[in-house]
Amino acid sequence: MPQDIESQPTTTDLDSSLQSDSQEKTHISEDSIQDDTLSAKKPKRSFFSSLKHELHQAMEVVKTSFKWEFIRILFSHHPYCKPYEKHVFILGPVRLCRGCWLSYPPMYATIFLFLFLTPFREFLLATPFWIANLWWFVIGFGIGSLVGRFLGKYSLFIKDLSKIARGLWAGVLAVVIISQHWAFKIGAAIILLGGMTYLTFHRAKDMERICQECEWNAQYNICPGFAGVTNLMNSAFGVPEHNSENQNSINPQEELEEDLETES
Repeated sequence: MPQDIESQPTTTDLDSSLQSDSQEKTHISEDSIQDDTLSAKKPKRSFFSSLKHELHQAMEVVKTSFKWEFIRILFSHHPYCKPYEKHVFILGPVRLCRGCWLSYPPMYATIFLFLFLTPFREFLLATPFWIANLWWFVIGFGIGSLVGRFLGKYSLFIKDLSKIARGLWAGVLAVVIISQHWAFKIGAAIILLGGMTYLTFHRAKDMERICQECEWNAQYNICPGFAGVTNLMNSAFGVPEHNSENQNSINPQEELEEDLETES
């Protein structure tokens, strides 16, 4: 019995717990009142002012897209830095994306010649033996693209040839979509869309790996390779421009070494 009496809460304990609960409720109510006051003080834009703001921001983005720093990144499709030099053709101050400039011209040339050059069209649709020439090109360029994809890591020249073969393969597949039976159209469209999807994801993963292995560790807002276009987009969206001179003077590797020296 004495143990039961001792375990029961006393009047003083109950009063102190009630007092603490009331203080917590008062604190919560004060915080909620303060939040309501701040939200009430925050100005709310009308529909037309919001629309005007969005249009102004869109115009700034359009203006940015015509500036040289932005145009040159459209030609290169890669950052202006050393790890990506093998992915581009360097022509003075301009860099051209190697994959695009080796793949798209053959593709468009094949489609153009088929549509507007009758001898070329007749040659592709002719059947000298077994199947039409068009299908031999589909098979040949398809095999060349796949083989070059795996062997390209050993030679930049083989990699370039595979990109040309890839463009020609896409061109003859487009010709299949234009000229053949609907069943072949669907098959060619699936191959084209599947190939483009695979290349897009593979390129994104490849760029992510290269940037993460770089000394800047994929910090695009301070990376010198992205500095020009980052500053342009920040100015278009009203973000303060970073000081590239100060941030480029000390890279992450030097900061890490300084931290280790300080700790030691």
